[in-house]
Amino acid sequence: MRLLILFWLLTTASISDIRYRKVDNLLILIAFAAGIALDITTLGIAGSLDALMTVIIVFAVLYPLFSIRLMGAGDIKFLMAVITFIGKDGLMTSLIPIAFSSVAIMLVMGIAERGFTKLKIPMTVPISMGILFGMNI
Repeated sequence: MRLLILFWLLTTASISDIRYRKVDNLLILIAFAAGIALDITTLGIAGSLDALMTVIIVFAVLYPLFSIRLMGAGDIKFLMAVITFIGKDGLMTSLIPIAFSSVAIMLVMGIAERGFTKLKIPMTVPISMGILFGMNI
């Protein structure tokens, strides 16, 4: 059930980001609540607290990127919602695939646009790809 909801979240958010360049806050909120509910039912309070601590750390690390406009708020919120499903271990295994996916998409978009100066990368796509590759799904 957890993987099915996670796959739905990754797919829906990526499609939304590609089409509209934003991810709906209601989608993120529902996914976040579902992830916490699944954590509480399967891992108990301690497991959900671990996920929440990871979410707080990710927010603290990525907020400076938001403040200098390298990442959008929706992308950060999306990643925080995904973490409730994969936990800190899933995040750690997904960081390198997320980085490689980001660079690959940036290169493809830069070549297609014939320049890299005004790229608006839909970051949910490389985040989703990195999570799928990192979790070996």
